[in-house]
Amino acid sequence: MKRFLLLTSILSMCLLATLAIGEYIVRHIPNPYNTKHHWMQQHADSIEMLILGSSHAYYGINPLYLKAKSYNLANISQPYRYDYYLLTHYARHYQRLHTVILPVSYFSFFLKGFEEEEWQGNINYKIYMECPYYPDISKYNLELSNLEVFRGKLQKAINGEPPRNCSALGWGNDYTSDTKKDNWEDTAPLAVAHHTATYRKYIGENIRHFEQIALFCKEHDIRLILVTTPTRPAYHNLLDTKQLAEMYEIIDSMKQRYNLTYKDYLKDPRFTAEDFWDSDHLSDIGAEKFTRLLQTDISSLP
Repeated sequence: MKRFLLLTSILSMCLLATLAIGEYIVRHIPNPYNTKHHWMQQHADSIEMLILGSSHAYYGINPLYLKAKSYNLANISQPYRYDYYLLTHYARHYQRLHTVILPVSYFSFFLKGFEEEEWQGNINYKIYMECPYYPDISKYNLELSNLEVFRGKLQKAINGEPPRNCSALGWGNDYTSDTKKDNWEDTAPLAVAHHTATYRKYIGENIRHFEQIALFCKEHDIRLILVTTPTRPAYHNLLDTKQLAEMYEIIDSMKQRYNLTYKDYLKDPRFTAEDFWDSDHLSDIGAEKFTRLLQTDISSLP
């Protein structure tokens, strides 16, 4: 019996040691979150324009084509709660920041955030961006908590495969025209279904965080520009008219309350199939086109 317990203890210690080593390795793999955090710590004092938002901005706005010194701080599925956190977290460094671009998508005010079944999204902000929303001793402070993703990252590291990361200026550069799938537009119904709210539980919370962003910009004399990025007809023709109307009503209310600028490109006919990676995300070609157009429109503002 003693031998069995000893053997069990040794095996348990070996397993824990292996998991700890794996956790250490995965935490030191470059990813968009630690890359952006380190960049902001070192260069936030020099930026003039900051881009926040979800994947529509992450893939759609390339700072390389903006005249002001800009950085893309957007991330996949990033809700306004984390936009506000990131905007304020680096505030002590700002010296030249005069403009914030904040996307408003069809789902932005209805987004669940990283709660319930999507809780794993909080891990990236807790571990890599110093977010204090959750305690250190919790599932949010372990890559191992999301075992499937953990395994994938570790396997890539072992195989010597390059990790998913962003450009030097924070833009999501992996939605390229050469990686576009043949059936890229067929996923539109699924995307719309995912983005359409089945209940209104999170509207108040999302508006509250949006207003925190607007108030911060107002108090610090920063221009806040709202943008709705381009989508394909296969996507925007399927949108729920009630939710879309509610989105525009909220935008109009926020524009008046905080004196905001809003640019709507949702159904912009200037964007063709070659500009998209899928029905609601721009490709590298589309991102350059959109960012240049956005720059022109920003330059014309009073």
